[in-house]
Amino acid sequence: MKLIPKKAPHIRSDTNNKTVMGDAVVTLAALYFMAACYYGQRAIRLGLLSVAVCWCADAACVWLRGRRVSLRDFSPVVTGMIIPLMMPAGIPYHIVVVADLFAILIVKQPFGGIGNNLFNPAAGGIAFAISCWSAQMFSYPLPNPSLDIWGELGSGVTSSTSYTLYVGGVPMADFTAVLLGQRSGPMGTTCVLVILACLLYLIFRGTVRPQQPLLLLATVAALNFLFPRIAAGGLTSAFYEVLATPVLFCAAFMFSDPATSPSRNMGKAIYGVLGGIIFVLFSRFGGYEQTAVFAILLMNAFSSAVDQLAELYITKKRRMRYGRKTGIDLSGETGFDTDDGAAARPAPAAPKQPPRQRQQKRRRPAAPAKGRGDNSQSVGRILSDKSLIINLTFAAPFLVVAATNLKNGVALSLAMAVILVPTVILSLLLRQKLKFPYWLGTPVWTMAAMLLASLSYYVIRFISVEITDSLGIYLYLLASAAVVSAVFTGKRIFTLPAAGAWALRYTGGFTLAALVISAIREVLSYGTLWGFDLPEPLRLAGAQMPFFGFIMFGVFSAGYQWIRRLAAELREAMAPGGPGREEGGGRL
Repeated sequence: MKLIPKKAPHIRSDTNNKTVMGDAVVTLAALYFMAACYYGQRAIRLGLLSVAVCWCADAACVWLRGRRVSLRDFSPVVTGMIIPLMMPAGIPYHIVVVADLFAILIVKQPFGGIGNNLFNPAAGGIAFAISCWSAQMFSYPLPNPSLDIWGELGSGVTSSTSYTLYVGGVPMADFTAVLLGQRSGPMGTTCVLVILACLLYLIFRGTVRPQQPLLLLATVAALNFLFPRIAAGGLTSAFYEVLATPVLFCAAFMFSDPATSPSRNMGKAIYGVLGGIIFVLFSRFGGYEQTAVFAILLMNAFSSAVDQLAELYITKKRRMRYGRKTGIDLSGETGFDTDDGAAARPAPAAPKQPPRQRQQKRRRPAAPAKGRGDNSQSVGRILSDKSLIINLTFAAPFLVVAATNLKNGVALSLAMAVILVPTVILSLLLRQKLKFPYWLGTPVWTMAAMLLASLSYYVIRFISVEITDSLGIYLYLLASAAVVSAVFTGKRIFTLPAAGAWALRYTGGFTLAALVISAIREVLSYGTLWGFDLPEPLRLAGAQMPFFGFIMFGVFSAGYQWIRRLAAELREAMAPGGPGREEGGGRL
């Protein structure tokens, strides 16, 4: 029997991917009906075009990977339906097509397709369109008051309620107009009552867990009630911020995507609260009037980290309950929850054997024995770890924003080496040798990382004196990424060689990505390489923008995965007795 592992979304019920995506298609179709009532048949044409482009692009990628195209996969249909609903009804067709191609070819398929994508494809496509065509994305036609489904698009163009809130004004639309959708805005996000009905339907069907969207909306409402940004009461501010902006639509259809969300209910709750905070911060300090999709992309990067924290907490509670049932006091247990390998303390009530014997019986080794196939202790296995792109998630913003030329890429790589390697080794020494708990050790190696970031200024000055001013705060943010990486990898590292190997692998992956991305962006932006003019420069407007860096990061990750898969297939084919060889050594 051949077992084929499948990745998220894993649904623990009698539903499957077809029913989940089918529910999303049904609810989105209701929003298209309302959009057609307000903006005419052009809304339907935009939706059909978007679905066709997304499905064709997704099918082409699946076919190129040598897999069979499944007609039961509705995920590209859902992506194609969401993208136009977040745009004005008068958006040019080519913008929709480019956003669709970016969502499928850059955000989704390079990471492995459905269930493997790190970011929500629809959010990535919309963010790309906003970055490239912000003027067209924020010019909204007036809705048709006659609700004629075959009517034509109005000629008037106005700003949305989100823009009024963005500049600090009080929207003129009353509460009834907001609930019924009789206001300007993205064509699928204005009719609040229909979106609420769709969200309740998805929750009732089990397609969406209520923790994420409800806690997100509650957090956004609470923060705007306590700290309103308009000259109105807290209730008025919370009403407009939640219901008169695309926040409700994003919470129902993009923020709750099972492929980019935590799996545990506790993780979903934490994810929802943190998402609400990020949504509010982006709306206050973002560069656009609608920043919900950018907040979703940022939260997607921390989804796995939130899931790990929730899993650690649940595991600790489960072991505490087990200790109470068996009479073993695990309240001070450190062998399970920390890396110091301390043994469990015996319960004070009725010890049936000497404490020392019982301690030895319950002891778990701090580090697995050498030579038993442990990934954390094998330097070679750590250096060849396949999760390079996943581990670079925390460092991706620096590759996207700061790596605009080759000098910046080299400087960031040197700074990463100076900061990360000593920080990881110091964290291991504090935990293993000095027995520092996490609550005390984390501030210590955080201060050490910040000190190393200051010292890295003197290292990168050898490359260029001016580069220290251009990088600025990015070096200290790089130090925070090193601290987070040290915390999240400390659970499986027990020896100094393993810690050094992991730090070198991480630094090497970051250096490779930084050099490739920064060199390409410098050539396309300025026609130079390391400051030297190229004989035949190829200029591309916008290559130094952050969205282009995001594209390059996606292309780099896709190329890395392809090369690694090709190398694995070659090793398997060349292995003695492998599937790629016959007795005579030829290919099958």
